[in-house]
Amino acid sequence: DFGSRRVISIQKSFRTTDIEEVGDKTHDTFFEMLGYFSFGDYFKKETIIWCQEFLTQSLGIDSKRILYTVFAGNEQVSRDEESLRVLIQDLGLKEDDIKLGAVDDNFWGPTGNQGPCGPSIEVYVDGVEIGTLVFNERFSSGSREQLLAGQVQLTRLSQAGVDVGLGLERLTALAGDGDDVYATDLLRPLMIKIKSTLPSLEDCSARILTDHLRAVVFLVADGVRPLNKGAGYILRRLLRRIIAHGGDNSFSLAVD
Repeated sequence: DFGSRRVISIQKSFRTTDIEEVGDKTHDTFFEMLGYFSFGDYFKKETIIWCQEFLTQSLGIDSKRILYTVFAGNEQVSRDEESLRVLIQDLGLKEDDIKLGAVDDNFWGPTGNQGPCGPSIEVYVDGVEIGTLVFNERFSSGSREQLLAGQVQLTRLSQAGVDVGLGLERLTALAGDGDDVYATDLLRPLMIKIKSTLPSLEDCSARILTDHLRAVVFLVADGVRPLNKGAGYILRRLLRRIIAHGGDNSFSLAVD
């Protein structure tokens, strides 16, 4: 019910910035985003504490493996002292164990020409990012590009909100005490099929084919078609990479 003050979601996501990174054990382009949101209800303290409880108690991850990064502040917006205070006072972390990040990494939004935005916390386990906690407490008069260039006016919102996103594939790997998203139940069956069809394929190329074939299926199912711009160009780019890594047998792959 999107009329509620608290909302959860599971949504299909695609990261174009990660295309060239795919091939290792942790990067993928298509993934499922687990989200939960607050619209004028709970805020930073509850969000941070619940995230820590989920990782350490529900998933059993040692707190020493977890790293939080916090917005360091700039000329327009001061450092996120509230988040730092929660991490230190409520979670018992030392300030030296918390990394401070610049606006390009630890300040989210807006998504359009203007809109809500705010400081964010990036959450890492063993050096791999598994989620972001966004605190929408400001309104930007301009776009993301203008914000990064220091060309916008930021005003405080009367009702602050929370936007949390966690990557299902990476969380699934962690829940299985591993670090390989391609060894999870989500991706291993496709990986096995590809390796059995193309036994001489190197692991890096097998991961690329696994990710890209899965991504292509979801893009096409959502109505995307090969074009020379926009989402259609991304689809073409994935298809070219599939052919480059899979050779002539790329499209003979059949998944049972």
